[in-house]
Amino acid sequence: MKNLVIVIGGSSGIGYAIASALLLSGKHEVLNLSRHTASMIKCLKMDATDYRQVERAFWKVKNNYGTPKHMVYCAGVANPQGVLEIDRETWRKTIDTNLTGAFYCTQEFVKIAKKSGGSIIYIASTAGTRPQPGWSSYAAAKAGLINFAITMNEELKEYGIKCYCLAPGRCNTQLRAILAPNEDRTKIMQPEEVAQFVKYIIENDNVLNGQIIKIKGNTYSA
Repeated sequence: MKNLVIVIGGSSGIGYAIASALLLSGKHEVLNLSRHTASMIKCLKMDATDYRQVERAFWKVKNNYGTPKHMVYCAGVANPQGVLEIDRETWRKTIDTNLTGAFYCTQEFVKIAKKSGGSIIYIASTAGTRPQPGWSSYAAAKAGLINFAITMNEELKEYGIKCYCLAPGRCNTQLRAILAPNEDRTKIMQPEEVAQFVKYIIENDNVLNGQIIKIKGNTYSA
């Protein structure tokens, strides 16, 4: 029997690569919860920053697909601006998408998975581990997500739910292409590399949960 994996933000970039890798393995049923659809992957429309939409989406998951075994939170947005330029709406949207949505989705996932156990994988960023001038909203959100992830790993042990925090470095996504248009995209990490590591965690890992796992190309460090 295939395990159900929910990917939040699986319609593009790293999220799409993760959903595709899991689907193509033939071992998992994959469901994308996102504002946008993606080819091949089943999708439920959902805005992760809207709690009511998240609540309804997880209710539909439980009633139409069964209890999910794994959740990958990969929703993200970045709009780099200096502290004097950034407006309140941009700050709010960045924090809500990268961090608050993770809280909403975690709460609903735990409600339906707490009796069966499983895992949650949060896709953070190395931006959340170091000073990022001009990127304060994104870096702060990812730093918050990192701490939320490692805290959840301790808090959710009683339910048999393990939590992982992956912090990729520069990665060849559509968002990266907009933010760094002159960068040689062949010389940075590809979304498929992150996806293969997520696939490994879901299928094999017994030792890496509770750590901040930095991914850079074909290597990782915890």
